[in-house]
Amino acid sequence: MNWRVQVFIGLLLLATVMMAYLRFNRENFKRNIPAAQIEVSPIPETKAEDATDAGKLQSFARLLAVPYQVDEPASSSAMLDFIAQFKPGFVVLYGEKISAAAAAAAIEEIHNQVDESEQPVIMVDHEGGSVQRLNGEGFTILPSWKRMCNQTAELRQSSLASSAAELAAVGIDVVLAPVVDVSHSNIVLRDRVCDGDPIAVATAASDFIAAFSAQGIVPVLKHYPGIGAVNIDLHDKFTSVKISEDDSEPFKILLDQYPEIGVMTTHVGVHNQLPEVPCSLSYSCVNQIFELYPLVITLADAVDMKSATYNAENTDMPKALSTTTRDAILAGNQVILFGPGVSTSELEKVLSHLHMEYTSSEEFRMKVRSAIERIDKLVRDQTLVETN
Repeated sequence: MNWRVQVFIGLLLLATVMMAYLRFNRENFKRNIPAAQIEVSPIPETKAEDATDAGKLQSFARLLAVPYQVDEPASSSAMLDFIAQFKPGFVVLYGEKISAAAAAAAIEEIHNQVDESEQPVIMVDHEGGSVQRLNGEGFTILPSWKRMCNQTAELRQSSLASSAAELAAVGIDVVLAPVVDVSHSNIVLRDRVCDGDPIAVATAASDFIAAFSAQGIVPVLKHYPGIGAVNIDLHDKFTSVKISEDDSEPFKILLDQYPEIGVMTTHVGVHNQLPEVPCSLSYSCVNQIFELYPLVITLADAVDMKSATYNAENTDMPKALSTTTRDAILAGNQVILFGPGVSTSELEKVLSHLHMEYTSSEEFRMKVRSAIERIDKLVRDQTLVETN
């Protein structure tokens, strides 16, 4: 054999050995890199057994407050299936004249759908008067918020203490109240508002917060930034308002005293900010809360309301539910509420959209992670209250 051929064959053998060695070391190197360093588009952590589409969506479901119709078996059955599959972080009870027995049974059924560590926070509207879901047998029927504000402090505190104890007994974790809007025209809110004096509003609301907090129930101030002057029902149409110092004062007084409670942001434009964008979907509006009170938990009012889906660029084409949900999260809300008319299929579409947004937007990923951290703290705090 020619010596040149022998050298060529030797070089080929050496090159083959070197390539095999490099391939082995490259694979070994990859196996030893932490997963976070090689992920291109991470999603929230899921358990190994949950590596399915439903499992991936469960992290986003933790930001949702889904509707549960206590008095509608078909709707509640579908929602129980949704809860079992996606494990939302919050459930809002809806219905009329719900009794203590019915509420307790509904909450038990909701809890039975998931493991103890995954049970959702149970919420309910509880302003009094026309906005009190739990007012059937076994519950104290509260007068309207306007009437409660005009009662003596002793009478108001007594009725609120009784009501709070009843809600705690059936398993309520959060009440969507008190209303701290300052009365102006009263055209829309009517007797849901307390008074035109912000100090009187804050005083009565403080009694409400104290009574429910004593039972381990988290109150939620509403409706930020203040809608006492609205003359249009936000369920039906978008509008904007000019916020005065009086409108802001009750929020400031109460959050100075209770800096870790909830604040519901609402779908109203603000004249001196972005009048064509609902506050609930505006980072500049929602962030004003966090600048002063970084420990609050913010909840966007039901994003299926007409005022939330308002599209300033094309008023004849409302925004999709998935879009308003995404915008509410980007604005800084940690919990997104849905009204009783939202179906489980619509909620699944929302979750899929949030997942796509998460994989494509670093800003959205940061917002989701921040919201989940705040929700986890709320759940931990609630657990500590319940076990003590």
